Amino acid sequence: MGIYFGKALGIDMGTAYTRVCCGDMVMCEPTIVAAEEKGNTMVAAGAEAAELLRCAPGRYRQVLPICSGYIRHREAVIYMLGYMLAKILPCVGKVTGATICIPYGLNERQYDAWEYCAMLAGIRKVHFIEEPLAAGLSQGWDVYAPYARMSVSLGAGSIRAAAAGYAGVIAQARAYAGGNALDEAIARYIARAYGVRVGGGWAERLKVALGAQQGRSYIQVSGQLPTDGRMADVQVCPAEFGGVLQLYYQSVLEVIRSLFYKISPDAVSDIAEEGILLYGGNALLYGLRQYLQERLELPVTVSAQPLYTGAVGAYRAIGADKKQKAQRKAAGRK
Repeated sequence: MGIYFGKALGIDMGTAYTRVCCGDMVMCEPTIVAAEEKGNTMVAAGAEAAELLRCAPGRYRQVLPICSGYIRHREAVIYMLGYMLAKILPCVGKVTGATICIPYGLNERQYDAWEYCAMLAGIRKVHFIEEPLAAGLSQGWDVYAPYARMSVSLGAGSIRAAAAGYAGVIAQARAYAGGNALDEAIARYIARAYGVRVGGGWAERLKVALGAQQGRSYIQVSGQLPTDGRMADVQVCPAEFGGVLQLYYQSVLEVIRSLFYKISPDAVSDIAEEGILLYGGNALLYGLRQYLQERLELPVTVSAQPLYTGAVGAYRAIGADKKQKAQRKAAGRK
């Protein structure tokens, strides 16, 4: 569908987190909605929903609105967007519209579903930008240039590698082996090795710690004993998870290599010169950049704001549009 440019807000609703960008401010909340177990009434979203589900899991159930950029529950998406708008409006004032970062490859029906949800949430003017182009804009790339660049999204739902240029996406490769799958693999390992069950939150925190605390010998993890349900603390060595992380790294490598088969030699040449951009929460995993760089023999960089790349790029779309119009106008005078 090409590029659509909006103004005021940039929104990136991911599988795990929703980010809303306006100027230098980025608001980030978990993409979760809490609904009553009886009656299905939605009562909270974001961090409030996560806290509610933690404190009263028997009374409320979790609703996950998005999976890998695709809407799985329309009412929950509307509720989540409305919640984010209500939180950011006091900070930014009146909002006339928003640009939403969406995955490449959506069909017309899926675009309509996104527009329907956004408008019912209170966004009067809705525009879209595909994720690989938003990633480029967040890094200051000229997405209109006749030059191919590769970006790799490492989010919770999937791994997506895309080559973009000429104001469009050239090709994409995808694998449904995102951060959630890695969290589950970590939780399974702890259950087998230590006989303790850990929740998704602990698995995610441990995953982050593996990258941020490589110097430590052990990390303390709290879990539940399956025999009697009591809580137990175990000391986990980060080095034990080398095999788990290696499988994820191999998945990322395979997705990137499969993309190379889909693009032209000229595009491959451009990417070899420019390198590959990683973004998303899992781009921060310890050793991933070096692993890819050694095996691909290409420069690999991590986005300056890997967690907020999509939202920042969506917000910057209007600036890129104005710049392009000014260039066309100047060229017409010559």
